[in-house]
Amino acid sequence: MLSASENTINLPEFIGNLPNIAIINSHYHSNVSKNLIKGTVATLKKGGIPHEVFNVSGVLDLPTALKLVVNSTRFEGYILLGSILNGGNDLITSAMYSETLRGIGTIAGQGYPLGTAIICAENEDTLLKMASIQEDNCGGMASQAALELVAIARDLSGITKNIGFKPASKFIQMAGEASKTK
Repeated sequence: MLSASENTINLPEFIGNLPNIAIINSHYHSNVSKNLIKGTVATLKKGGIPHEVFNVSGVLDLPTALKLVVNSTRFEGYILLGSILNGGNDLITSAMYSETLRGIGTIAGQGYPLGTAIICAENEDTLLKMASIQEDNCGGMASQAALELVAIARDLSGITKNIGFKPASKFIQMAGEASKTK
């Protein structure tokens, strides 16, 4: 993990409309959750990026919430935040972490710009360090990842703003019709 001095966040510049971003947050460990959100929102505000926060109970709820938010078509990018505390049972912790990431990956693999900060540690102090803006700033890094993916998606699609239709000429030819001439 990078320290605060090494994890400089450089946001992409957007031409035209700014992307609307959904933040989906698991609030099970509330102190950690608050810090993840602070880092995420601070990074988005740095770029003037509009966003909306959705809360779910635990990390296993994140994939379902992501699919619901994606289906709304209101957002161009997504950020998922959550934390898992290893309570001494590595098997349960590993299963929760892998199932959460598997569910998220299934949806993200369909091409949705997504940044994640699903952090896991042995104790709450380590989770708080990972979530803190002054320390590892995992939320800020997830924001950066999502915005970079939005920029790539826009670059590849050529879409920047004001999507619309402009006919190539005053004559419109339907498929199967002969060409019209003057």
